[in-house]
Amino acid sequence: MKILIDTDLLTDNVTAYTASSSDADYPAANMRDNYPGNVWKAASGTSATIRLVVSKGSAVAMFNLNATAVVIYFGAGEWYVNESGFANESGWAYLSDPEATVEASDLSGANGKLWADYTEQTVPHIVTIVLTAGAAPSIGVLRAGNVEEFRNPGRDGMGEGSVDYSIEATMPNGANYFRKRDVVRTHSGLTMIETRANAFVFKHDIFDAVGPMPLAIRLAADSITDDELIVFAKRTNPVTIEHITSDLTRINFELQEVI
Repeated sequence: MKILIDTDLLTDNVTAYTASSSDADYPAANMRDNYPGNVWKAASGTSATIRLVVSKGSAVAMFNLNATAVVIYFGAGEWYVNESGFANESGWAYLSDPEATVEASDLSGANGKLWADYTEQTVPHIVTIVLTAGAAPSIGVLRAGNVEEFRNPGRDGMGEGSVDYSIEATMPNGANYFRKRDVVRTHSGLTMIETRANAFVFKHDIFDAVGPMPLAIRLAADSITDDELIVFAKRTNPVTIEHITSDLTRINFELQEVI
């Protein structure tokens, strides 16, 4: 299990960001809030580029994106060029920083989710995201930076349910009235065994510290790559822990995705 958070900042590590274009009604600031339904959208076309300055970290996560293809690069963002009239001696050249490709994914084009890991960087660096979509590209939430990693939950299974925000009522004449609204997933019965130190980080430094604020989470951090296990979710109740031995602690928690 991976959680994208800097426990010192209680947020991610993005210090600056730009979009190649933005619709005036859907500014780039929208993808930095906590509401996946409040999207950033490119002004026009079917491709767009997002560039992030990240103080440190090793992952980028996106939620509610409409892209059909995404390519992600990272690098220090350093290039060198000569002033006018100057040239390198024969056999000499500058070593620039070509960005390394870290993820190339095909997505459904609706309500997409993507988590991309890259080589951990302990210094500021640039993450570049190139989106291709069937219409103007859009992203609901974008996070990048430090990752806290734990054992995967669900050794004894993981429950999945839903919260339906639809409105339903019975009219005075007995007719059924309803208005369809969003449905969000819940993840219940999540349990994992961790070292006591890691359990304290999970409970106190992360979930108790941020409270009901949603976080970018990859529930399965191994060979299971199903994007349904990539969630932008809040805890439904405070995390509980049980110290089962002098070294090991059981963590119990539940999550609810947000809209």
